[in-house]
Amino acid sequence: MPKKEFFAGWEGFFKVSPKARTSPKTTCSKKSTKTCLRIQGRRIWVERKAMRSLRLRIRPDDACVIVSAPTRTTDATIIRFVVRHRAWLTEHLTKVRKQQAQQAIKRDLAGVCIWGQVYPLVYERCSYPRACVHWDGVRLLMKVPEHYREREIVALRQAWQRRQLQQRIQKQALALEKLVGRKAHEWRIKNMKTKWGTCNIAARRIWIALSLVRYPKICLESVMVHELVHFWERYHNARFYALMDRFYPAWRRAQRYLQPA
Repeated sequence: MPKKEFFAGWEGFFKVSPKARTSPKTTCSKKSTKTCLRIQGRRIWVERKAMRSLRLRIRPDDACVIVSAPTRTTDATIIRFVVRHRAWLTEHLTKVRKQQAQQAIKRDLAGVCIWGQVYPLVYERCSYPRACVHWDGVRLLMKVPEHYREREIVALRQAWQRRQLQQRIQKQALALEKLVGRKAHEWRIKNMKTKWGTCNIAARRIWIALSLVRYPKICLESVMVHELVHFWERYHNARFYALMDRFYPAWRRAQRYLQPA
């Protein structure tokens, strides 16, 4: 089940960047247009608008590379400009992604999200040789050795979330397989970024996205039924959705959580 991809506007996000002058005879319209180019394997967003020079910048929230260009600038000119500044681009992309990783770790250490609820995450340094995790239904308490770094603490939390998801899948699988009338030979968990679930019909194997552990339980059940229904119907056609309505009518409600607004 693919996640819905979308691209947010970039107004208001700027970074000091190199400039290249274009011909002073270039004329610009008042309207701006946005397109996408793939240059040396990297996606570059291009915004053509009323301006006199090319400008390269990186949006800090998602490391999106953006080129602002005069309205009549050709794709070839933009490609040459980006290639000429690839050293600057590589250097600053590395910095932005490092900052993103540091911010992500801070967010991860602020709490733990499970089944649609966020709970406090408390970790204590101890002299134990191995880490231990305790969940009391209100907070997640982790006792970690002194040498543990923040990344290792985050990995420990993710391992705990994986176990919670695995237990939930095992608990629900038999009932849902009986409901749909199809059985999976194997259920696996995978850290997927673009899908909530996927399946191998021939091998009767289903993978579930680890990130589902952060959503209400109805979302996990919906994805599990979705993949089981593929054992009846390979494609997302009218028959497939009719089967979804028959076996799990609540799937449409689950979609509200799984699809961005």
